[in-house]
Amino acid sequence: MSLRKVVTPFNLANIPGCVLYVPLWKTYLRGSSFRSLDKYGHSCAVTGATWGSQGRNFDGTDDYTDCGSGTSLDITGQITLAAWVKIGTSSGDIRFALGKGQSTSRRAYFLLFVVATGVATIYITSDGSSSTKWGRPTSTAINDDVWHFITGTFTPSGSLNMYRDGVLNNGTAEGSAQASIYDSSDNLRIGHGNKGDTTNYWGGIIGEVLIFNRALSASEIANIYRNTRWRYS
Repeated sequence: MSLRKVVTPFNLANIPGCVLYVPLWKTYLRGSSFRSLDKYGHSCAVTGATWGSQGRNFDGTDDYTDCGSGTSLDITGQITLAAWVKIGTSSGDIRFALGKGQSTSRRAYFLLFVVATGVATIYITSDGSSSTKWGRPTSTAINDDVWHFITGTFTPSGSLNMYRDGVLNNGTAEGSAQASIYDSSDNLRIGHGNKGDTTNYWGGIIGEVLIFNRALSASEIANIYRNTRWRYS
């Protein structure tokens, strides 16, 4: 009798600590509203961003997807933010891949693209104000018209790291090290980071977004990259 090996699909939502998983390329998420595929099933509402087979296209002007303010997203300690992205034509200062917080005094955590330097950056604040912003960019740009998997991790012990395509790619940190993330009750947005901000919308495609309530290890991030890059090659 022969035995056939059963291969279990790689399910990102089953990775311990996953609080948000939004694969924007999935056909049944192509409507104007849908639920995230993590165990929390966050209700997400689309404004403008058009569906495509590799993700949602954000016009850089007013497109975004709002995933609500579930308590599982009110993370103040360890965190991992990750997204598959492809930059479009961008101008201005920064473009948010995802973010949580108000534009003035309730900033929490963000993953973004800096137009001038072409790098991806994670930044957090501990009291909601820009005066406590702590950021870490990649050392290598991502605006080369190809897909990139960008990942940022934070631990309260004073560690803030950025990964580009599954590999640690730290640039010089900005601001002062922070011990926690501000507890913001504002909604989590994909393609825009700040409620009340009329600028800084994402320009380009976002394929999928992941948030974890812990800092993933380098090997875990590399494993996610290896198991998802086929879709964006």
